[in-house]
Amino acid sequence: MSRLKILTFDTHLGKHGDTGTSELDVLRALHEGHAEAGTIGDLVWVNEQAAGHVNSGRVEVLWTTPGFDHCMFDAHPLVSAVKIEALSARFFAMRWDNPKHRRLLELEGLREWLPPREEGYRSLEAALKTN
Repeated sequence: MSRLKILTFDTHLGKHGDTGTSELDVLRALHEGHAEAGTIGDLVWVNEQAAGHVNSGRVEVLWTTPGFDHCMFDAHPLVSAVKIEALSARFFAMRWDNPKHRRLLELEGLREWLPPREEGYRSLEAALKTN
């Protein structure tokens, strides 16, 4: 029976949310031999390959998940429906051809915001239930 050891990255402790370096930490650990496997998103993978930061002699793709929405927003149950709708309306009003909006969309790897779709998480839910 093999043993699994979880490698943690204590970067940017105290910050709210992902600061954007966690997936780069995973790639660094793989390249340096501190980890045998890790997970990163497709956008980071493609960008790091294009930048020449992936050594294919040390890092390879073992498995790719089915597609899923990488970022969905939710709100605390006490937040009013009016506030939720107002925020949603602002996201959905962003347009690629507006330079102020475009930069935000580019940072998320998007051309537009869409309503959340949870069906892409079915394979993850099934994997968690079987283990």
